[in-house]
Amino acid sequence: MIYFRALAVDYDGTLALHGAVDEPTIAALRRLRENGRQVILVTGREMEELRHVFPELSLFNRVVAENGGVLYDPATGCERALAGAPPPALIQKLVAGNVEPLSLGRTIVATWQPNESDVLAAIAELGLDHQIIFNKGAVMVLPAGVNKGTGLTAALNELELSASNVVGIGDAENDLAFLTTCGCSGAVANALTSVKDACDLVLTKDHGEGVVELIEKMLREDAEIVPPSRRGISLSGDVSDVPSCWLTPQDSLLVVGGSGSGKSRFATLLVERMINRGFSVCVLDPEGEYGALEGTVAIGDEFQAGSIAEAVRLLARGVNVAFGTVAITLDARRQLFEHLVPQLVALKRARARPHWLIVDEAHHYLPSSCEKTGRTLIKEGDGLVLATIDPAWLPPKVVAAMDYIVAFGSTAVNLLSRCPGTTLPSMSSIPTPGPDQALLWSRAAPNEVRLIRVDAPRHRHERHRGKYALGNVGDQHSFYFGWSPDGRVHRARNLAEFIVESAQLPDDVWVRHLRAGDIAAWFLHVIRDEELSRRAREVSNDQDLTSLESRKMIADAIRGRYAVSDEQGTELVSL
Repeated sequence: MIYFRALAVDYDGTLALHGAVDEPTIAALRRLRENGRQVILVTGREMEELRHVFPELSLFNRVVAENGGVLYDPATGCERALAGAPPPALIQKLVAGNVEPLSLGRTIVATWQPNESDVLAAIAELGLDHQIIFNKGAVMVLPAGVNKGTGLTAALNELELSASNVVGIGDAENDLAFLTTCGCSGAVANALTSVKDACDLVLTKDHGEGVVELIEKMLREDAEIVPPSRRGISLSGDVSDVPSCWLTPQDSLLVVGGSGSGKSRFATLLVERMINRGFSVCVLDPEGEYGALEGTVAIGDEFQAGSIAEAVRLLARGVNVAFGTVAITLDARRQLFEHLVPQLVALKRARARPHWLIVDEAHHYLPSSCEKTGRTLIKEGDGLVLATIDPAWLPPKVVAAMDYIVAFGSTAVNLLSRCPGTTLPSMSSIPTPGPDQALLWSRAAPNEVRLIRVDAPRHRHERHRGKYALGNVGDQHSFYFGWSPDGRVHRARNLAEFIVESAQLPDDVWVRHLRAGDIAAWFLHVIRDEELSRRAREVSNDQDLTSLESRKMIADAIRGRYAVSDEQGTELVSL
């Protein structure tokens, strides 16, 4: 799957020499288009003169002209201004001051050095919110905030592409505004030193030949033209503060750990880092815990799940989505995921986004028996992050295909050893992670397990503060313990009430429900928590436990997974 989907290229001094583009450069642009990539011209020139000096504008998917002030679509001929027209008062003052040469576009006023002092004085005298932008001796005047970077952003919005998937190339100071937004930036050999210093790549050739050199690298190496640190996120550092590995959109990651071990907190940290780096993210959110993250839009709530069509529409526009499924059953979640994955794959093939699919409590969506979706993820699993309690709950072939595994908690070593496809060093040589630590295994170094430091996310991860903890699942889905001698029905509409009510039951009533599997079934089918259900089955199978001990173990399991207190339950029961 192609990663760098577009080339954004400056005209004068980069694509063109003395205003002209040679045939080898034009041929290279055509090869790039034929390879399925898009090309965006980003220039300070006005459209009229650009059409005159370079008639082959059909080579480009979009043209950003007037240094970000105008956007043009060669396929349709549609041209629109991205800023207001030059103020007449400014033009009059510059003409009256004999500022020459003077060129006027739809949004730009252009002249040459040393006229910048006169232009700046006129702007100040008129109190205008305008700026001066330099381009190797050229002086351009535009409204504040308008530059090649904003123009490129407008073009990418129309093309539904992410700047992370764009390679930019330029030569002058005004190019930095768009080069710094691109996932990879290049400077031709004739570029200013300041531009070379700011770019990822400095080409060995100048002007059009340098552009051809970059195009050939794109076609040959794609994402590999920049190091992982430039196109990925850090998995934090190891305990000796040596930088850890970088997770890129070409990689896949499995996060494993028991309840409360820190795996969901770590997933939150990863999502924050992805968004901060400008990546597109889709989070499968089974408990409504990610919707409040800065930079995400939540779809779905406790009453209905998000819509696949709405998720795809938002992701295509570059909006990060927290896809809530708290309202639907486990079977419905698995069916939703089965239909969602092919659509995300198709979107990624067309637009290279979302860059990341993060699936929290992945066993809710991808159980070990789910072979069809598993095969798709193995084939198209770039940018996949799965977080689960136990690797055995996922399809073994999916686990075996993951590039990285991060394990949390006191059982981290055991969890790693149970992941298909892993080869570990001596178990005794692997340390047990402490607080804010985890074990990292990578397929690139399969005989090494690293102890890494895990930073805290900015957003506090609230554990399962959903309708199951304190809300109301409704009369039909409440857990009914039975009637008390005074005629009151003992029922639990949520987990807080379950803790309070179960503590008041006669021993025989509690034991009957526990041994019959009623509690485990309610946790599974109503609360939709497989781990809590599994824990209830374990407790029910231990015949040596007293009624008091089993109640305490169930209550502790609930508190370990949900933000709930006895006081909250007592208050709700009394309502």
